[in-house]
Amino acid sequence: MLSSKNLSKNWTSVLFCFPFLNSFQETKRFSKLTNLSYIFMSDYNNNLPVIKKVYELYKSFYSYSKLFPKKDKYTLGSKCEMYIIETLELLLAAGSASKPEKIAYIRKANIKFDTLKIFIRLGNDIKMLDSKKYLALQKQIQEIGRMIGGWQKSLN
Repeated sequence: MLSSKNLSKNWTSVLFCFPFLNSFQETKRFSKLTNLSYIFMSDYNNNLPVIKKVYELYKSFYSYSKLFPKKDKYTLGSKCEMYIIETLELLLAAGSASKPEKIAYIRKANIKFDTLKIFIRLGNDIKMLDSKKYLALQKQIQEIGRMIGGWQKSLN
């Protein structure tokens, strides 16, 4: 049986999932983990620049999606976000796969990315995105498309 006396001896935080830590200690731990993930991502990006570009595309799209109308945010906006993430997953898998698997992963990533291009264009046509944001996304998309296409050609 748990009583308040027993809890006070074992827990210094009201967050039971983090025993023996107060909220300041947990915040400090979380910021260290966040910094480690940033370091990991920046180290990994040095090997595959296309992953860094897709990562940056997601960050841009995410910041723009906050401004979408509600009906568009949860339909076309979430679909675009999902396709960016799937492309990123496929490229990460391709980065560590053998050559035959790499070709398959890159083809799948290219298909997902081409679909994403159409969805972004559709978002501009239905005025989900304003022209300035659309052009910024389109610039990133064109660069990523060239990088994926070049990677695919280098493996054939």
